[in-house]
Amino acid sequence: MVEDGIWTPPVPLWACGTMRDGALTLSCSRDQGLYGAVVWRSCPVDPVAADGHGGGDLLSKASPGVLAPPHEVLTPDEWRSRGRGCRKVAARSSHAQWASPADRPDPVTILEGQARSRVPDLVPIRYGRMAASPFAYFRGAAAPMAWDLAHTPTTDIRVQACGDSHLLNFGMFAAPDRRLVFDVNDFDETLPAPFEWDVKRLAASFAVAARDNGFPDGAARTGRPR
Repeated sequence: MVEDGIWTPPVPLWACGTMRDGALTLSCSRDQGLYGAVVWRSCPVDPVAADGHGGGDLLSKASPGVLAPPHEVLTPDEWRSRGRGCRKVAARSSHAQWASPADRPDPVTILEGQARSRVPDLVPIRYGRMAASPFAYFRGAAAPMAWDLAHTPTTDIRVQACGDSHLLNFGMFAAPDRRLVFDVNDFDETLPAPFEWDVKRLAASFAVAARDNGFPDGAARTGRPR
């Protein structure tokens, strides 16, 4: 049933949506594991489909419970071929190098800029937690690292990135079908970005955590304590 735009199965997705300027807006119940309003603007929508319902072209591309723009489906070999082609844009070896740009801002300045939009009374608490250890600082310094990552080579393969992919932002939780899964569990800084950003921040988090716990750099690279 649908009440005030809230979706409850088994009503199809179009029944709880509004269509405007080629956008489908859905208001979904928290009980269904979908939070807030979802807007999909990236593909054209037929106002009236063959079955008499709006959005036929859009919904013919959608999988139940998954909202994503339609995309070309390739075979695994075709994806591998495209991936190898991306190495011409950014070779794997290019990711191993980093040099501080001349115009790199002071990381503390970036954090102070963030603080202006935060609750003033909580800022000292945040700084105190970040000062506890190198890894604690790393956890809180996603914005300075994002500036650095934005000036590194990428293949321009963009994804909906976590934005703060470090080892403590992974964990166990129940999927909508009630299976227990291990995955990213923190999305408060998610954004469309090159996939390399998440990979590099995650790898750096292991290196910083290893040093913070007294392991040699070799252990951080291999995952095996010496």
